[in-house]
Amino acid sequence: MYYPYFWKNEIERMQDTGLLALFQKIKAGDTAAFNALYHQTWRELFDLAFAKTKDEDEAKDIVQDIYIKLWEKRGRLDIWENVAGYLRRATKREVIRRLQVALQTTQRQILYKEAIESIAIAVDDLLLAKELHTQWESEIAKLPQKQREIYSRYYLFAYSITEIASELGIAEQTVKNQLVSANKKIRVVMDASLFIWLLAAPTL
Repeated sequence: MYYPYFWKNEIERMQDTGLLALFQKIKAGDTAAFNALYHQTWRELFDLAFAKTKDEDEAKDIVQDIYIKLWEKRGRLDIWENVAGYLRRATKREVIRRLQVALQTTQRQILYKEAIESIAIAVDDLLLAKELHTQWESEIAKLPQKQREIYSRYYLFAYSITEIASELGIAEQTVKNQLVSANKKIRVVMDASLFIWLLAAPTL
């Protein structure tokens, strides 16, 4: 129903006068007054909470908390005017508090998730690294002796192609050819991402 602005203000003032009278009785422990206050004001608080949270259950929970706290603190509360305004402010504060808690909880969950994933990745990498390293050594051992000597010097001891050729008394191109051949034989290990750095030879 539409009321002119000045009528609306007067109606609200009269309503709040009635709410203030109820609140004074509530301070004295009057449960009937508390129930009356609840029935006259809960809908506005629910609509306010729901508008902010977009969650009906959460809004109901917020409103319930407001009235529980009102009853529990009734003896210590001093509301001299605008009871409805007090309840609206209390609802807004509770919405903000819950949103802050939800944000903190979400952030914690993200941090925990990242930490767990990091730990899991580290453990998996360690296990995989050990497995791949064992497999890699096994594949190296299967190479012909000369090829194994070249491969080991190049990948395990970081010899240059020139140094290998000089030490073994062979041509640098022979070293390159042997490395290419060896790499083909242990391709399964070369393709493992954690060991690319071990197996990827510089441009030959």
